[in-house]
Amino acid sequence: MCIFKSYVFFNYSTIQYACFMKRTNFLFFLFFSLSIIYAQQNALILTGISRPNANLPTGTSGNQARSIELYANQDIADLSVYGCATSNTISAGQSSNGARRLPAISVNEGDFIYITRNAANFETLHGFSPDVQLDGFNFNGGTSDGFYCVIELLYSPEWNDDDPVQPETIDFWASNSAETIINGGWAKRLSCFGPSLGVNPWVFQDPVFDFNSQLLLYPNFNILEWTYSSNNSSPIEFGTYSNDCPGCLDLTALNFCNNCNQDDGSCEYAGCTDNGITVDLDGDGLPAINFDINADYDDGSCIAMILGCLDSQACNYNPLANTIATCNYPLEYYDCDNNCINDVDLNGICDEVQSLTTCNTSVNIYSSNECGQWQLWIDFNSSDASDFENLSISIFEDDNIVVLNELDITTNSINDIVYSVEAGSNYDVIILSNNCEFNFNNILVPTDVDVLVPAETLLITNATCPNGFGELSGSVDGPTGVYEVWIDGDFVSEISVGINDLEFNTLDGGTSLVPDCEGNDIFLSDNSSVVLSGFNGLQDGDWIGAFYNNPTCGYSLIGNLEFFSNDVNNLGYLQLAIFGDDPTSDYIDGPQNGEEIIWLVESNGDVFEADVNWISNDLFSPCSIYPGTNGFCQGEISLGPYFLEEFSTDSLSVGEHYIEIFDTGSCQVFPNSNNPINIFEVADVSTSFDDINLSVTSNLCVSDSDGAVILNNLNPNSNYNLVVIPPSGDIQENSITSLPTGSYTLFVFDQTCGGNTNLTFEIGAEYEVGCTNPEACNYDSEACSDDNSCLLPPLEPALENCWDDYQFVSLSCSWINIGFQDTEPTVECYETATFNSATCSWEISGVQDVEPIVECYESATFNSATCSWEVSGVQDVEPIVECYESATFNSATCSWEVSGVQDVEPIVECYETTTFNLATCSWEVSGVQDQEPI
Repeated sequence: MCIFKSYVFFNYSTIQYACFMKRTNFLFFLFFSLSIIYAQQNALILTGISRPNANLPTGTSGNQARSIELYANQDIADLSVYGCATSNTISAGQSSNGARRLPAISVNEGDFIYITRNAANFETLHGFSPDVQLDGFNFNGGTSDGFYCVIELLYSPEWNDDDPVQPETIDFWASNSAETIINGGWAKRLSCFGPSLGVNPWVFQDPVFDFNSQLLLYPNFNILEWTYSSNNSSPIEFGTYSNDCPGCLDLTALNFCNNCNQDDGSCEYAGCTDNGITVDLDGDGLPAINFDINADYDDGSCIAMILGCLDSQACNYNPLANTIATCNYPLEYYDCDNNCINDVDLNGICDEVQSLTTCNTSVNIYSSNECGQWQLWIDFNSSDASDFENLSISIFEDDNIVVLNELDITTNSINDIVYSVEAGSNYDVIILSNNCEFNFNNILVPTDVDVLVPAETLLITNATCPNGFGELSGSVDGPTGVYEVWIDGDFVSEISVGINDLEFNTLDGGTSLVPDCEGNDIFLSDNSSVVLSGFNGLQDGDWIGAFYNNPTCGYSLIGNLEFFSNDVNNLGYLQLAIFGDDPTSDYIDGPQNGEEIIWLVESNGDVFEADVNWISNDLFSPCSIYPGTNGFCQGEISLGPYFLEEFSTDSLSVGEHYIEIFDTGSCQVFPNSNNPINIFEVADVSTSFDDINLSVTSNLCVSDSDGAVILNNLNPNSNYNLVVIPPSGDIQENSITSLPTGSYTLFVFDQTCGGNTNLTFEIGAEYEVGCTNPEACNYDSEACSDDNSCLLPPLEPALENCWDDYQFVSLSCSWINIGFQDTEPTVECYETATFNSATCSWEISGVQDVEPIVECYESATFNSATCSWEVSGVQDVEPIVECYESATFNSATCSWEVSGVQDVEPIVECYETTTFNLATCSWEVSGVQDQEPI
C-alpha cells in the first residue's frame, strides 16, 4: 500500500504510476459527530473532474475510476448534508437515478475530498485512496455526437434517505459544447472561483440547458472558471485549488478583482493627481481644487486652483477665483487707492479724520511686560501726530520731568509712540497742541507679573529611606499661560496655569462674545487667513484655537474653528481667520506683527498643545507668530501633548533646594518682589532595621492562640511584608496576633526602601488544658483551662412508652433502655388488638356479623378467609300451568302450589260446535243453522 504526496501525477497514454509521501490534505479522520452542525451552502466547492478512457486502468472498465474533487471552504461537521447528481443528457440526474447523498464524515477547512465509483480502481489508477465510494456514480463527460454531461453538487440540511427532500444546487459543471468535452480527459476549477449556484431547488430530470441553443439555464454559472483537456496526455494535478486570493476589493477601483477575497492594498484609482508639488500638471505650484489624494492615474478632470479674494467689497476682489485667499479692504475713510473719500479742503486729510483731531479725541496709555522691561504706549487711535499742531509730550515722575527712551517698534496702529519705562514707576503724562490739551496722571507701571508657587499646593516628601531621596510636587498661580519649573538650576517640567479653563467658542469672526480680563469688549479687525490640513488625532466636535499672550490677561482667543471631518474639502483642508489688534480701539485687544501665537486643541473638555508643521515660502508665512494684515498661512496640524497643571520631581537629596519659574520667553517670573521665598528643605526621616524591637504577649494555657507580637520603631513611611515561620497567626501592619504557644522566627521585608532582617521570639503558656467540669464523666482536676473535651452525663431520657425502663451506665456515660412491650395477641378476623398505654396491655375488640336470615331453600355459612357470611341454595323451578291456572310458592311447605279451574263448556245448538282456545283462554262456538227451506 502506497502513501502519496500532495501532487499525484498520472499520464493516461503511458500508464505510469508514482508513489510519494501523501500530504495531510489526503488524510481524513472519519467520525460521527455527537452534535451535528450543518455546514453552510458555500462551504463545499466542486474543483475537479476526472474521466479516464474506458481501457484505463488496465484490465478494468475505465468508468469505474471516474471521479470528482471537492474542496472544503470551511470546517464541515457532517458531510451527509451534501450530495451529488450526474446526467448524460440535458436534464438533471436523468441517467444517474437522481441525487446521491454523501456519507456522514467530517472534514476540515482546506481539505480535498475525492469521490469515485470504485475505490479500488481509483487507487490503482491514481496511486492513492479516495475518500468516498458511491456505487453507481457515473458520467460520460460528453462525446462529439452528444456532448451532454451535467455534474451537480447538492445541499440540504434536512436530508433524509427514507424521505428524500428537495436539495439545492450549490455548484455544478456542464458540458454543452464540443469544446467542453472531457471524455478521456479532465477539468479543474481556477483558484478563487466558485461555487456557481444553479437554479434552485434541484428537480430531478429538469433541463439544465436548452436543447436547441445549448445555452445554460443557470445564469450564475461562469464556464470560464474551468480549464478543459480532451484526451490530453498531460498528467492530472490534484489538489491545486486555493481560496486564498488577495487583490483589490473596491468596486470603484480600476483593477477591481471580482473573485478575490482578501484586500492586499493594490487598488488603483483614476482621478485628479495634481497636488502642486510632486505632480504639477499646470505648472502653477498649487494643487488642483479637486485633487484626489487616492488617485493613481490622472483622468484629466483637474480644475486649477485660482487663489483670490471672493468678497466683491474688497479692493482685491477676483471674480475668477475659486479658492479663498486674503481679502484687502481700504482703511476707514479711504478708497482702495488710499485716497480720501471725503476731502473738502483738499489738504490730503480726510474730513472724518480732521473731525477726530478735536479735544474729544481719546488718547490712552498702555503698559506691556517683557521680562520686567515695561513699555508706555501713547495711542492716537486713527489720528496721526501730524494732525495736532505744535504737538508736545511731557512725562513727569515724582513731579520731575523725565526723558524716556522712545522705541522704534511696530505697535497696534501706525500712529503710536512707545517709550521704555522703569518698573514700579508712577508717571504723569501731559500732551499739548494748539488744538487740545490732554493730562494723564498716576500712570502706574507694575513692578512684576504676580506669579507664585502657592504654599498650600507645595508638597515636600522627605527622605524616608536610609541614603534615600525626597520628592517635591506643586502647582503655579499666575496669568494664564505655560511656564517652566526649574529646581537647583535644572529643568523639571512644563506646567500650565488656566489652560484647561480657556474657552474656545467665545469668538465669532472678529467679535469676542465675552469681555477681556479688564472688562473691555473686544473687536478684532486686522486679520489673516490660515489653511489647516492633517488633523491627526482630532475628533469631530474638537475646537482649534489660536491665542496670543496678553500681558495683562494671559492667553486671549484670536481665532477658532470647530472641527468636523465632513467639513474638510476635497483637498483635505479647512480654513479659518486669525485676528490682530483693532487700531481704532483705545486698548490692546490683539497681537501685533511678530507676536507669538499659541495654537491649542480642546477635546472632550481637555486642552492639548497643537503640533503644527507650518509651510514657509514666498506664498505662505508660518503662523507661529502673527503675520500681520492679510497674511496667508498653511500648516499640517495634529493633536499634541496634554497640559499638566501640576509638577513633580523626585531624586532630591537631603538638604536645601531652590525653585524657579520661567515663562515661555525664558523670563524668570518666580521668585519675584511679591513672592521672594523659593527655598525648601528635604529632611532625612528614615529609620534602621537595628531600631526594630518586639513586644511579646504569651498565652494563658498551652492550647490557647491568644499570643501576640508587636513590632516597634518601624519606618512609618515604608510598607513591610511580614513572614512568620512556622506560618501561623493573623498578620497585621506592625503586629501578629492569634499566635499559638511555640517558638517562631519573624522575617521583616521593607518593600519601600529594600532590605530585610529576621527576629526570633517565643509564645509561652502557664497551664495545661483539659476538662474542668466536676460534673463531667472525664473531669480532670489538674487542667488549667477547659479544652472542650468534657463529657457531661446526659439527662435521663423522657419515657416515651409505658414499658420504658432507663438505667445509667457510668462507663459509657449514657442511659440504656432495658424495658420492652408485650407481644401482640392472636385475634379472629373480625377482632382488632389495640395497645392501651394507660393499662400498658393489649385490648381485643370486634364482634362477628349476625348470621343473615335465609329462604327455606337457602343455608348460611361463615367464611373466615373473607371474614363474612356466605348464603347457598336455590329455589325449585316454577311449574308450567294452564292458562286458567296460577303457581304460588308456599314458604311453609317450601314448594309450589297450582290453583285455578277451566270454565264450564257452554251449551250449544245442534248445528254448533264448541272449541276451547288456549290463546284467549276461553270457549269458542262455531257452526251455522241451515237455511229454512221455502
